Amino acid sequence: MRRKTIARYFMCPFLFMAVTVLTNCSKPLPVARPSAFAPQQRDSLQHFINNYYENAGLPGLSVAIVKGDSIFSTAMGHADSSGKAFTPNTTFMAGSLSEPLLALAVLQLADEGKIGLDKPVITYLPYFKMGGDNYQNVTVKHLLTHTSGIQHYSIMWDNPTFAPNAPETTTRSIAAQQPDFKVPGSRVKRSPYNYDILADMICKVTGQPFEKYVQERVLNGIAMRHSSFIKPNNTAQPFVTSNWLSYQTRQDILYPYNRENGGSGGLHTSATDMANWMFTLLNRASVVPGSQLTDKLLASAMTMQFNTGKGSGIGFGWDIEQIDRDQVFVKSSKYGGFCTTTILIPGKKIGVTVASNITDAGMDPLALSRPLAQWLMGKPLVQPKVPVSILMGKTLAATGNMADAFAVYRSAQQQADSKFDVSPAALSQFGINLLHRVHDRQKALEAFKFCVERFPRSAYAHLNLAEGFIFNKDAPNTRKALAMANSLPDDSGLKARYMAYLKENLEILEEKKS
Repeated sequence: MRRKTIARYFMCPFLFMAVTVLTNCSKPLPVARPSAFAPQQRDSLQHFINNYYENAGLPGLSVAIVKGDSIFSTAMGHADSSGKAFTPNTTFMAGSLSEPLLALAVLQLADEGKIGLDKPVITYLPYFKMGGDNYQNVTVKHLLTHTSGIQHYSIMWDNPTFAPNAPETTTRSIAAQQPDFKVPGSRVKRSPYNYDILADMICKVTGQPFEKYVQERVLNGIAMRHSSFIKPNNTAQPFVTSNWLSYQTRQDILYPYNRENGGSGGLHTSATDMANWMFTLLNRASVVPGSQLTDKLLASAMTMQFNTGKGSGIGFGWDIEQIDRDQVFVKSSKYGGFCTTTILIPGKKIGVTVASNITDAGMDPLALSRPLAQWLMGKPLVQPKVPVSILMGKTLAATGNMADAFAVYRSAQQQADSKFDVSPAALSQFGINLLHRVHDRQKALEAFKFCVERFPRSAYAHLNLAEGFIFNKDAPNTRKALAMANSLPDDSGLKARYMAYLKENLEILEEKKS
């Protein structure tokens, strides 16, 4: 796909008008005082979020909302195993939400003429290198838009490094790696290393740790008083699910912070600070005087830079979708026990951030952020439905009887206004948990058979059944389930990839039997 460059041309008959426009664009942001939501709106929001939290089984939950010049933030649950309260000021690991904030620092340096977005990275980091010669053509903008071709690497944080040269170590680590595509700027390939290398660039250009620069020049100017790219002492801790039937959780022993990957995932923030950040982006106004951000900078930060498909693209750290007439900026992250989702609709001045200190629970923060965004656009508040797999798992944990789990599913399915998601995917998740997390192959097979009985026209249900047969070493029935799945339309978007995986495992099973 060819790159589309967005440019603005100002044709003005009078020079003084052009000078006025350019001068106004570079002025510091005006100071604005956000207001609170009306009491009735606050009560509705709090009740809605409380209901979600009670059903979701999350350790902690943090929510920030902006609508026009009004902001709202709340939090609940516990931040660690001691029971410390998760409050609106409790910091949490924000994962890849670090990217659009770090991008502001890079754009600020570009605004001051210290970095050229279209200049090669080697201009600022002479040791930047990849396999082949095209790395010399990788520009700063390619890093900002994930169009550099740098391969995706899994971030390692079990052996963290906090050395002064940690960002440089990351930059040098890819010297022998081939890029995923030869021509920089030709397509998108997301890799956290793009922003880790940008963090290294900030260090070299400014002569100070990137964390210090971002703190002083960006975070302080947005009143993100609890936020930092350095791990705070009293931050929320990550949790994991310890029992996939009862959905009990425990605090994880590892924490995902490593300075080598600080640019792509080091941001720690809070609900209060996220409300201030979203307010600044949406209103192009600072909540504190003396901000060094400018209207021109924020306009650039919230602009599509590369089209990835019809109605979709990527900006400086943001994924962008065209929904109806609105551009919707989204950033979601599941990283090291923390999950976050931010949705911004600049045309309507709407922003929502949802975060939790667990990633493997049955609920997804998008399930809360989307209905909140829709409500802000004038639609009714619709409570997210709880995956029925959670109810079935808890029932099985309590009784030990699969029939009881199936009975609660039938009851939930018969209720027209059920608060549970009873879709094929939600029901299949019960069997997937039994197979891959509880490691009970027989009960998993029972669950998959039950799902096929309820949804005989679901290709996804038959594919799960095929996997259950594979784990039970039943090749003939695996083939039958695969054939049935192949005859049905794809209802999951995973059919081709899932089918290939199952066929490969079936061949291995049959080879072992022969």
